[in-house]
This record gives sequence, C-alpha cells and structure tokens, in this order.
Amino acid sequence: MNELRVLYKNVFESEEGKKILGDLESRYSIHGTTFSTDTSETAQVADAPVETGQVPSEQPAQEAPKEETQAAPDWRSQIDESYRDHPSLQHYSDINGLAKSHINAQKMIGADKIVLPGKHASQEEVDEFYTKLGRPIKAEDYQLASQVGEGREADPTMINWFQSVAHKAGLTPIQAKVLMDEYNVKSDENLSFDEGKIEQRLQQTINDLKREYGQSYNDRMQIGKAVLQTHTDLAFADEMMADGTKIGDHPNFIKFINNVGKYIVDNIGEDKLEGVKTSGGMGPEEVKAKLAEITAPNTPYWDNKHPEHSFYVQEGLRFREMLS
Repeated sequence: MNELRVLYKNVFESEEGKKILGDLESRYSIHGTTFSTDTSETAQVADAPVETGQVPSEQPAQEAPKEETQAAPDWRSQIDESYRDHPSLQHYSDINGLAKSHINAQKMIGADKIVLPGKHASQEEVDEFYTKLGRPIKAEDYQLASQVGEGREADPTMINWFQSVAHKAGLTPIQAKVLMDEYNVKSDENLSFDEGKIEQRLQQTINDLKREYGQSYNDRMQIGKAVLQTHTDLAFADEMMADGTKIGDHPNFIKFINNVGKYIVDNIGEDKLEGVKTSGGMGPEEVKAKLAEITAPNTPYWDNKHPEHSFYVQEGLRFREMLS
C-alpha cells in the first residue's frame, strides 16, 4: 500500500499529474481527497468508495422548471368598470395610446373649429361655413384674369357669371382662380381651329346663297346688314361660335336677317331700314313667278298679233337667262 501511495504522489504531484487530476475533478465532479498525496495511514483515498476500474458515470444536468408566462393584464382593468367598455376606448391597444390622444385633444382646446353643416343646416350656417373656409364676402371680390388667351380679352359678362357661381359654390379665391384658368386654357385650345377651313366654309356659304338669291344676292346682303344696323350692333355679327365661325357668317343667321329685312322692305318700306337702296334684283323664286306670269295662257306671249307680243317674248327670254 505504501508503494502505491508513493506512486500516486510521484504521479499527481508532477505538472502533468496535476493537469490530469484537475481534468478528472472537473469532468466527473470529483472533490476532496480522492487522489490525496498524504502518505499517512489516516489519509482517505476518496470521500466515497469507488470500485477498482469503475469510472463514475456523468449525470445529465437537470433543466430548471419553466415558469408559466402569464398574459399582461388589459390596461382597461385599471380603470373604473363604468368606463371600461366605452366604445371610444376600444381602439386603444395600451394606455400610451390613450395618453397620446388625450394630449392631442388638449392642444385643440381653444382652436377655431370648422363644423361641416348638416343636412338640415340653414343658409346662414352654410354661409358661415364657407366664410371660415375662406370664401370672399362678395362675389366680385374674386380676382380673376381678364386675359383668356393671346390677343383675346375675357367677356365681362362671363367673368361676372363665373364669380357668382364660384361664390354660390363656396369656392376659395385659390379654387376659383385655378378653375377659371383651366377653363380659359381649354377654351383657347378649342378655338385653335384651322383658319383655312373657316375660310373654305365661308366661301361655301357665299356660293350657296348666291345660287339661292340669284341676281338679288347683293340686295339681300344689303338688307341683312341694314337690319343689324337698325336693330342691333354690327359687332354682334363678329361674335365667335363654338366651331370658330362668326355668327354673321353662318348661313342660317344670314337667311334669317335677310328674310326679316325683305319682309320690312316689301310690306313697310325700305326707308324703314338704314342705308337700304335696292337695285331691284330678284331671287330665283321671284324670277320663276315672273316667268310664269309672262308665259301664262291667254297672254300676249302666245299671240303674235298682239302689240305687246314682242315685249313678252323678250321678258320671257330674260327671265329664263336669269334662271340659267
């Protein structure tokens, strides 16, 4: 036994032995004097007996018991029951959201609030609402551009109408200006028509009227102009329509004023129209009527012995030439 102890001492007191001993202690949780180098008889080989050749088995570490996680209590549980289920609190997920909302509400105290008029609001309430939004007190306070395009001035009547509508709709000055400017741009685009096509259309109108009026074309044009001079302003005829045609160049308008003028000349007298002095030219219908009158049965036209036979024949030829 003494030899064995001496052997242990020589082995485990060396540097390598100490390393081995430390490794065994840490690996197998061996503590105490298992490999004590004390050579006395009373030295204990181990705290607990270990059979020769038997290596202590490594015990698996036991896991600490898991603590059960509990859901955080609803923040509403901290307030009085009479308030917990109020609808206004349901969309707040935590008390921080409620605090933030309360702070924002405090900031609004004293601020000027604009309340949207209800379905049955009075006109006074609606006017007050528009005024708070920024609508001018009077319609004429809208400052709108008088220039609507290159070389074109806005119609004052149009501007007044637009101001009235904008005020009725409760528009702010900025809204009214933007709307008016956009309208002018669009109108200018629509009026950017082909001048060549307009001239071609005007020439077609003149040709159609010449065919219809015949030799009385110039007289009819003079009568129509006199109607405008006597009963309205000639500038009216220069007003532009949506398709770019002047009112005075539209065939239906020309026929209308010519018919009015002819009625005045035939039934009242041409002296009732300013500057009218007709040449006596007749239109196709008038020529046809005259030809029918000249060539009617029992007229000198058919009686070569009648003293006026030659005159009737000459008039008949003249009217036929006019029609051709």
